[in-house]
Amino acid sequence: MTEVPYSEGCRSSIARDDTTSYARLTDALRRIDHNVAARLAVRLGTRIVLALTLLSAGTLALGFVAWSGVGRDSSAIGVVSRARVAVNLNSSLHSVGRSQLAALADRESTDRLPVYQDARQRTSYWLNLYRPDAPAEVTEAVASALAAFDRVGELLSIGRYDDALRYYASTAEPRVRVALALLDRDVEPRFEGLASLLDEIVRRQSGAATIAVGGAILLAAALLIVALATARALNRSAEALTRRVRALAEGDFATDAPGAASGEFGTLATALAEAIVRGRTALTRIRDALATIASSSRQMVASAEQYAAGSHQQAAAVADISETMKRLSSAAEQIATGSIRATRAAADGRQAVDETATGVASMREAIAVAVGRGAMLRLGSEQVGAVADAISALAERTHILALNAAIEAASAGEYGRRFSIVAGQVRELAADTRRATEQVKQTVDGLRDAIASVEGSGRQAEVVAHDVDAQARRAAAAIADVVAIVEMIARATTSQHGASAELVRTMSEIADVANSSATSSRVAADGAARLDQTAAELEELIGKFRLTPLPDA
Repeated sequence: MTEVPYSEGCRSSIARDDTTSYARLTDALRRIDHNVAARLAVRLGTRIVLALTLLSAGTLALGFVAWSGVGRDSSAIGVVSRARVAVNLNSSLHSVGRSQLAALADRESTDRLPVYQDARQRTSYWLNLYRPDAPAEVTEAVASALAAFDRVGELLSIGRYDDALRYYASTAEPRVRVALALLDRDVEPRFEGLASLLDEIVRRQSGAATIAVGGAILLAAALLIVALATARALNRSAEALTRRVRALAEGDFATDAPGAASGEFGTLATALAEAIVRGRTALTRIRDALATIASSSRQMVASAEQYAAGSHQQAAAVADISETMKRLSSAAEQIATGSIRATRAAADGRQAVDETATGVASMREAIAVAVGRGAMLRLGSEQVGAVADAISALAERTHILALNAAIEAASAGEYGRRFSIVAGQVRELAADTRRATEQVKQTVDGLRDAIASVEGSGRQAEVVAHDVDAQARRAAAAIADVVAIVEMIARATTSQHGASAELVRTMSEIADVANSSATSSRVAADGAARLDQTAAELEELIGKFRLTPLPDA
């Protein structure tokens, strides 16, 4: 990131210097204002005193005329007040009647009573104001109407709506009509007298207005004369100062003010010259500071854009890493699930191996029995005829044992394939034995050979069974090792899945921070761009002021 050379201390120093320069310029302008006020006060003193004297006299005259008219018109105040009280009493009496009608119309509502009470209080207030100068029959009629309304309110409060409605129609409404008619009859003459009194007031005020307008015209003429004389005197003194100020109004701070003018505006001209020098110095410093600010803001924009681009790249890289970790977490979860299934399958295989070992042990016992029987056959071959039936029975049992051994070998799967072959041979031997028993007497020699073959096959089967048993034990041990390894893999993948999930959350937080940094950098870049634009506008504004003299023609 590019380092911005424009330090905060430099900006603070320039700001303090500019503030001091502007303070000096403001002080000079304030001195100009004070000098102008002092000189004008000296010249206008006499004229202002004269104008104020004339204005005071005219004001006193107009005030006397207005006071006399108001004093004569004070009788109208009582009439107007009396009429206002009568009108308000009439209106409040109507409000009481409307609230009673609303309560009678809406029997289920409980919000009508407060409205009636408020209207009743206003009517009592206006009746008390109206009572002192009112005819007795009018006040008695209004009081009677209010009493009737109170009775209707009492009936409504105890739920006697029908009685309240009948009482309102028969008593309250006629009393209200009588009271309103008496009020109208009492107020009408008062309004007629008020109208004639107002006509008289208008006539008197018209005369007073004529006098006031004439006096105002005279005062305005006198003040106009004073103003014209003062303006002419000030115009001669201000022409020189105007020429000096016109150059400043056009932004010319390069031309020094002329020498001090003679007369009462000399101090003002001197202060103006000092203000021009200080203003030129302040504008020069502002122009230099704006150039430095513009350069620094452009460097800030470039740095902020570079930082924003780097932040966006970091956010993209973090997002890719986060996505990869999510895939690794998913793969670890799948491996853990597969390990659990493999553990279960290994346990099933171990159980099958155990069952195979049990079958092999049974088969070894059967083979041992067969070998013993073969020895007995060999020893009793001379008695073959006598034990032919026993040999036949033994052959039958051998066949059954061979069948069972074949079934066990089939259930043992791959480990019982060799034993299955032996079991098949045993079944064939049993069949041969059954056939040989029928020809035992004729084939004794053949029987001896068969017995020898049976013994050899038994020994071979015993060796095979021993090998199968050893292989089954080794397979059981290997399966136990596989189960342990698979369990270790399952635990490791489960731990890896948790760590991957935690890493995914961490990478997501890092991505959020990177995006936030990019946004902040963009905001800073926008602010620096706006600062650069503002500096350019200020430079353009300062450029309108001429700070160096024009070359001589």
